[in-house]
Amino acid sequence: MSLCSERQPYPGLRPFEPIEAQWFCGRGREIERLTGMVRKQRFVAVLGSSGAGKSSLVLAGVLPQMTAPGQPELQGRWEVMRLRPGSAPLRTLAKEAARLRVAIARAPDAGEAVLRDRALGLVRRGPSGLRQVVGELGLAADTQLLLIVDQFEELFRFTGFDRRAVRHPDAEARDRGDEAATFAAALLDASKANGPRVHVVITTLGFRRRVRTVPGVAGSGRRWAVPGAADEPLAA
Repeated sequence: MSLCSERQPYPGLRPFEPIEAQWFCGRGREIERLTGMVRKQRFVAVLGSSGAGKSSLVLAGVLPQMTAPGQPELQGRWEVMRLRPGSAPLRTLAKEAARLRVAIARAPDAGEAVLRDRALGLVRRGPSGLRQVVGELGLAADTQLLLIVDQFEELFRFTGFDRRAVRHPDAEARDRGDEAATFAAALLDASKANGPRVHVVITTLGFRRRVRTVPGVAGSGRRWAVPGAADEPLAA
C-alpha cells in the first residue's frame, strides 16, 4: 500500500489510514464531535452512503485523537483492535484479539495460534464470550479497549441475519447467519456498562432502518452519527 505524501496527499479509493492523519483535512468539527461521542458512549455506529468518508473519519480522525499521548482530557490509555467482519467474522475477531494479546505481552513467541483458537472457542459459545476474551487480553488497570469494526454492512449479506432475507435458507446459510448474529450480539454485550472497559465503533453503509435489523440494537439507546449530521439515539 502506498501511503500519502506531500507529492500525493490523497489515498485514492481506499480510506485514509491513522498514519496519514496529517493529510486528512477539512473534517475538524466532525472529528471533535465524534471523538467526544466515542469517549462517552460504549457503542457508536457511524452510518452513511458509500464514499461519504466514514472509515477515514474514524481511522484518520477519531483514532489518532483517542490514542495521542499527552492529552490532558484523556482518562487512561487506549488499546485498539480494528477489523472487518469478512466472510468469517468470529474467526476474524479471534485472530485480532490474539494478535493484540501478543502485542500487549510484548512476546512474539507467546503462541498466537493457541490464543486465537482459545478466543475463537470463547466467542463461539455466545455473546458473552467476547467479554471473557477482553478480560484475558492483559489490559492495564488504566487502559480501555477501542474496538473498531469497519464495513459492518458485510454482515447483512448473511441469510438470517437481516430479517428481510429469504425465508427458507439452507443449512450453510443458516450457520453463517447465526455466526453473524452472534458476532453482532457479542459487540453489543461487550459494550455494556457493567462489562469490561470496551468502546465499540462500527462504520456501516446504510441508515438507521437497516441497522435496526441487528438483534438488540432497536430501542437500546445506542448512538449513531452520520458524517456532517448531528447525533441521535438509535431508538425505534
